[in-house]
Amino acid sequence: MSARRRALTAALSVVLLLLALMAVYVVKRGYPSEFRDRLGERGAPAQVVDLHDIGQLQAAFNRADGTPRLLVLFSPT
Repeated sequence: MSARRRALTAALSVVLLLLALMAVYVVKRGYPSEFRDRLGERGAPAQVVDLHDIGQLQAAFNRADGTPRLLVLFSPT
């Protein structure tokens, strides 16, 4: 076996060992149940609103105070 191949095998072994240790840590900490619970959560359905002036935008933005919001502006030019 060449030196390069031995070094590659050693590096791969270290990476696999680290992945195994991380998996044990995650299972011990109870994260899989938390992930499962979070994936099952459903938020409010999203809606697309067609706005015609800045007042409508401001009112809609202020109405959702305290919640995450996504504002996307499209322009034909």
